[in-house]
This record gives sequence, C-alpha cells and structure tokens, in this order.
Amino acid sequence: MPDRPRTTRRLFAVAWGPVLAYVVVIALLSSYPQPQAASLFTYEDKILHLGEYGILGALLARAMARTAPGEATLATYAGAVAWGTLIGVADEIYQASTPGRSSSLADLATDVGALCLAALLVRFLRVRRVRVASA
Repeated sequence: MPDRPRTTRRLFAVAWGPVLAYVVVIALLSSYPQPQAASLFTYEDKILHLGEYGILGALLARAMARTAPGEATLATYAGAVAWGTLIGVADEIYQASTPGRSSSLADLATDVGALCLAALLVRFLRVRRVRVASA
C-alpha cells in the first residue's frame, strides 16, 4: 500500500505545479514593456488576454477539481474563477506600476470572462468523462 502523505504530496504537485509555473510566466510577461509593434487587428490584446487567462482558468479548475475533497461541485469551479480573478487583479496592479505597461478594467473583465469560460469547459469535460465511463 503506498504511503498516503507521499501520494497526497504527489497529487498536490501534479495538480498545482502547472498552476504555479503558469502564474510565474504571467508575472514575467507582465514585467516587460509592451512592444510598440502595430496591432494586426482591433482588440488584439483582448484576444491575448482571453488566451492567457483561459489557460489559467483551465489549470485552476483542473487543480481544484483534482484536489477537492469528494466530488467537485460548481462551488469548486467558482473557487477557480475567484482565485483566477485575484491573480488577474494582482497582475493589473503590477502592470500599472511597470514602466511601459498599462492597466485597465476592460483587461480585467476580459480575464474574468476567460476564467469563467475555461472553468465551464473543464466542468463540462469532467462531467462528460464521468458519464461516458459509467455508461
């Protein structure tokens, strides 16, 4: 029988390691000034925010669902959105104090929208997988 604390630590590392690594990547990217290159299309930065925070939302939802006691509930996924929103707020505050970067509520709203979409997608896929496995 495997050692329970070791198994728990491994599950925690597998679930939360990617989240922590990705948050570090977000912080590093926010440390550099925005490039002055011309945009390819209108709202290009919103598409980038959707991708960036969509990935974060999926990682958070996955981690919270894997480490939740018992079955993951909607509250589990709402928690992922809440944690992602806190990270987004911290990122926008950090960008406001970084030379060459800007901060906006529109960016934060896009981040929260991406987090919600990603959490819903992860929930849908997990529920679907359980239904297929039990059929």
